[in-house]
Amino acid sequence: LESNADAWMRIVQIMALITPKGERQARGVLHEGKRGLGQALCDGGSADWPGAGEPRPLLSEQRLARLLAAPVEQYGDALTRIAHMLAASRARESGVNCIDIAVLLLSRDLGRSLQKIARDYYRRLDSAVHHSEHEEVAQ
Repeated sequence: LESNADAWMRIVQIMALITPKGERQARGVLHEGKRGLGQALCDGGSADWPGAGEPRPLLSEQRLARLLAAPVEQYGDALTRIAHMLAASRARESGVNCIDIAVLLLSRDLGRSLQKIARDYYRRLDSAVHHSEHEEVAQ
C-alpha cells in the first residue's frame, strides 16, 4: 500500500468484514490476542475444528505459501479475500488477533510477522493431524 492512510482504510475494511454481525448483545468476539491469524487461517475460527475426519485447513498450504511469498503491495487485496473467507467460517465466540492483520499492512519489516503466521498455522494443523491419528489408533 502506498500510504499509512490507505493501509488504515484497508484495516478498517477488513475489521468490518470479520466483525460478527447481529444485535449488539449477541455479537461475538472480534479480537482475540491468543488466536493468531495463522491459527485462524488453518481452523477457520472454529474451536472444534477439524471435527470428524482428516483436518482440512480453511486456507490451503499452497495458498498460505503464496500469501507469505507475495509482494507487500498485494497484502491488502489478499487479506481482504481472506477476511471474506474468515467471515463465512468463523464462529462468533472465536476471535482472531487483529494486530497480526494490521502489522501486515503497516510494517515494511515483515520477517517476524510472516514467521509467526506460518508457525501458528502449522502448529494448529499439526495438532489436528496428531489428534486425528491418535483417534484412528484408538478405534
